[in-house]
Amino acid sequence: MRAEPVTVAIEPAAGNPRSFRRGLPMHQKLIYSPAMSRPVVNEQAFFVLTALADAPRYGYAIRQEAEALSSGRVKLSVSSLYAVLDRLTAEELIERDRDEVADGRLRRYYRITSQGAQVLRAEAARLAANARVADQRLRQGKERWA
Repeated sequence: MRAEPVTVAIEPAAGNPRSFRRGLPMHQKLIYSPAMSRPVVNEQAFFVLTALADAPRYGYAIRQEAEALSSGRVKLSVSSLYAVLDRLTAEELIERDRDEVADGRLRRYYRITSQGAQVLRAEAARLAANARVADQRLRQGKERWA
């Protein structure tokens, strides 16, 4: 069964009749489809989920693993890491596993949830399909690019 899109009118921001939430002009409407509600997995979130796929890890270990898995492309600052962890926790893709004290410092461990594993699996399949399409097109046009 296909979910029907819902049209939502954009209302003026409080106190300013000329500005509109989400920066849309008055004549535009926001279209929302329930199918659009799947969590967005950007590259940082993808590698955080991937880092947690095999075992629970704490913040610094997640940063190191994400950087290693991405061959150095993803370098998470502390603030970026915890923003991603907070968002993934709110979306119930990861959860707190345990807290440990090591060298007098608290380490909070996170683990991927079953929903998080499903999202990661779907995103990996989507990326693999995209790569196959691009590779196929490049092979078809290899004479032009050689």
